[in-house]
Amino acid sequence: MQRFKNVTSVDKNVNISDNKRVDSKISQINYRFKFLFVVTVINAIVFYLIYANFTAELLVNILRKLPGYNLDQDHGRNAFEIIESRGFKYESHMVITKDGFHIQMVRIVNPFNKNQTQHRPILLFHGLVSSCGVFVSNRFGHLDEYGNYIEYDEHGHANNNTEQAGNTLGFVLSARGYDVWLANYRANSYSSYHSLYTPEDDEYWKYSLDDIVQYDLTAMIDYILSHTKHSSLSFVGHSQGNTLMLALMSITDSYKDRVRPFIALAPSWTHVKLRAPISYISVLKPLFKKLRPQPFLLTPRGLEISREIMSNIASNKYLVWVVRWFVDLMIGFDPNVLRLDRVPVYFSMLPEVASSWNAIQQIDRTLGIVKQFDYGQEENMKIYGRKDAPEYDLSKINSSHIALYYSEFDSYDSLEDVNGIKEKLRYDLVDELLIREPGWDHLSFIWAKKLGELVNHKIIKLLSRYD
Repeated sequence: MQRFKNVTSVDKNVNISDNKRVDSKISQINYRFKFLFVVTVINAIVFYLIYANFTAELLVNILRKLPGYNLDQDHGRNAFEIIESRGFKYESHMVITKDGFHIQMVRIVNPFNKNQTQHRPILLFHGLVSSCGVFVSNRFGHLDEYGNYIEYDEHGHANNNTEQAGNTLGFVLSARGYDVWLANYRANSYSSYHSLYTPEDDEYWKYSLDDIVQYDLTAMIDYILSHTKHSSLSFVGHSQGNTLMLALMSITDSYKDRVRPFIALAPSWTHVKLRAPISYISVLKPLFKKLRPQPFLLTPRGLEISREIMSNIASNKYLVWVVRWFVDLMIGFDPNVLRLDRVPVYFSMLPEVASSWNAIQQIDRTLGIVKQFDYGQEENMKIYGRKDAPEYDLSKINSSHIALYYSEFDSYDSLEDVNGIKEKLRYDLVDELLIREPGWDHLSFIWAKKLGELVNHKIIKLLSRYD
């Protein structure tokens, strides 16, 4: 029997030569991306040094007085505020990891659900430099008097989630009776507290992807199952959220039956064919290795200021294209796929903080292999009992409940790299979706205009098989 034969393909007038044209175009302007990326990083650093000496409030006030400025009602709201504004309630659950981080999960509570644990719990896990907010911010909407979740598109047209799957996954699932939990990994705005250290301490930043896998992810899963009295949960990850689950399942079988299904949106593993210009950050790896452990690029306060400035620039209809261009340059942003008017909301949430050690592992993945953190030969011998860092081996995963949803036009996770995941997995995928719509890039799996139509309805259908 041929593996992966039941692949759902969403094709919008794309033929087999399109990918070759994309590669050709990328090659032609590759040198421009290198130049623009370096210039952008330099400008960002200079800009940060300049405005760090002033107050963010002053700059924001100037931006808000410019012609074309319009403040979105969701601008600046955190996940709690967005959840309540939609008519839902929330619970905050703190889990303390074995190494002292206080990890905050946000549980969406649907007031129309008499029994919150009627369905198996679902954990939604965000990607790198992100937070739980990405799963509740796609569109504006609200619960109506009958418990139906109503969403509105950019033209103000209403969509009833009971008739067609909506775009905002957290609310779409909660409105359908699921017990939705939103993850936040260590050090981001929701999980910044540590029992012993503060962000000013070097020890605070001594964590890698391995620590998030072995401490954060396991603690969240164990807590949810204990709290809800269920034996298993569903998991939907985006980008690095999938890296974490794949890594966990490759080193232990303890979670193969506790996580059913594992749905990977924009599955991220190796980045051999990385098209996004963010790949050029690899030039900074030697610097990261030499420096003490620290936040990646900017401190938490620096990122907070950056979000405030960028989101207010994006709130101006004449300036939003500056932010759009920057995001497109870094990871991809097509205004035909993503809503330009929601950019201020999205980037009042992103980017979040990450450690330089996590960044080093991201860079190493461009070599075609995903390893545990490399401390150097001497420390590796103490920690791993070998000179080199061990590999996360996907062929050791024993789960038959994995689904991969990916795009032909993802500049961060290419088809070649996704195929690399499939080739290494021992079991058939429980579901697979290939989106061929031009412009459907990495962020489209959380913020696309047609996310409900092309992706969320597939998620709901697959989850129903496990109810």
